[in-house]
Amino acid sequence: MIRKTLLLGIVLAFMLAPGLMAQVPSGIGDTSTPSMKNIATGGLWGNDMDNVQDVNDWQDVEFGKFFAFLAGGGTWGNIPVISGGFAKNFGPVYLGLFYTGSLVSGSAVEEVDSAGDRADTPASDNGFTFTDNIYVLAGTPVGGFKLGILTDFRTDKDENAGTEKTETKDGRLGLGLIWGKNFAIGQGTLKPEAGILYGFNLAKTKTTSTAGDSITTRSGYAPLQLLLRGDYLFPENGGRQSVISLSELFEYRIFPDPLRENSVTDSTQNRTGKEWNNSLTLGFKRTYEVDERFSVAWNVEGNFFYSSQNTDQERKNPDIKIDGDTTTRVGLSPSARLGFTCHFVPDRFDLYGFAGARFDFSRVKESSNVDNDDSSTTTTRLSGLIPLAGLGGTLQLHPMAAFDFSISAAPTGGRFQISPTVTASVIIRN
Repeated sequence: MIRKTLLLGIVLAFMLAPGLMAQVPSGIGDTSTPSMKNIATGGLWGNDMDNVQDVNDWQDVEFGKFFAFLAGGGTWGNIPVISGGFAKNFGPVYLGLFYTGSLVSGSAVEEVDSAGDRADTPASDNGFTFTDNIYVLAGTPVGGFKLGILTDFRTDKDENAGTEKTETKDGRLGLGLIWGKNFAIGQGTLKPEAGILYGFNLAKTKTTSTAGDSITTRSGYAPLQLLLRGDYLFPENGGRQSVISLSELFEYRIFPDPLRENSVTDSTQNRTGKEWNNSLTLGFKRTYEVDERFSVAWNVEGNFFYSSQNTDQERKNPDIKIDGDTTTRVGLSPSARLGFTCHFVPDRFDLYGFAGARFDFSRVKESSNVDNDDSSTTTTRLSGLIPLAGLGGTLQLHPMAAFDFSISAAPTGGRFQISPTVTASVIIRN
């Protein structure tokens, strides 16, 4: 019976997945695949799919032999992204293995003219992209540790009427580690997390022609990310609970990448200077359990963003420096959400959703680095209120299997240009 239920859940999940696309996480702050309940309620609630991937909440998941999930989905019209996970207890140690990615996507097109000669590579030839993130979570008495390997590589071969061939390779690789542990503080619980990620970017182009080979390297940067975040859960009182959250993500980009060997050619360029980004998020959430079947929640959140980028370049041959600009960005995005969960059919079907709005403010200043040039340009952008919404549900297929789905929407270009995102998953516990 459980095998038939598992097969049904997988089929249901991927009925919504083909032709869809979700963004693959690329930073230390996004090493978990959110559950459908998390997406459909705008982060106001989650379920065991969220907990099983969390360095603090893994111990809240109850299962006997194993816990597994499979998810897919995203916006209409693109390549599907899939996520999966498997967790098991080995005595006092908890181990989980998780994957998020699009495997391999892209296209290679070859055209031959009437004379049988190779024609120019068409614009539809985009090459192939390999996007795969793998995480391992170990839960121990001293806390949870999550190790992640994040990859995103692209290869592309283009030919210009048989006389010139260009091969491009670029991408990124990151290695990250997050630790977390729960602490009883007063009557509540503090859930801190700390993480670090280091990686490197690759950018290399080789051109082969009758004049010989030419190799161009665009020196990538080595990203260093530091993460500090946590929640404080106040004690529950009469079905009401409050949560304060904080998240701080800092990224420093090292130029040039110290792990790369750069060919010394006329076309070699190395980025110089400094580049860093800082994002601080503060939030407050309040949940109310109205009765055994219905709950509501609301939250307010604010994200502050600041970054500085130096665009100077240097050439190895001739040995010159090319002055560029210094760009600073400041942004603020406050938001508010109101959501609900309902045991629509107890022990069979749950319904949940949310509605909210966000306001975006950003200010960008570009200043020249050229000597005796004090010119600068400042651009200010205000978004107005951006509507947010989501709806989802959980169908209990079997005591050990559940099918989740979510439909969420947010503007993608204008206030009324809505792009629906559809995601689905199946959760199995035994």
